[in-house]
Amino acid sequence: MVTMGFRLGMAYLRFKRKAKRAARVFEKELIAGGIDAEGAKKLTEMYLESSRLVHMGMKGAMSAKPGFLRERASTTSK
Repeated sequence: MVTMGFRLGMAYLRFKRKAKRAARVFEKELIAGGIDAEGAKKLTEMYLESSRLVHMGMKGAMSAKPGFLRERASTTSK
């Protein structure tokens, strides 16, 4: 169990490092493309926000229609 937690933690840290590196490249390309620095920074923040696990979970939970899990549980128990 400890090994699995360690591996998961390391995978998460690699994911975050790659996301930050990609965000730096993204911001540089936006500025090179003619977007002002402030606008590029805001877009980069939005880009990085999509890599947060909390937001991924919330987006997934919010995309399901209300009562979806209850409906599914009632159909699988029959």
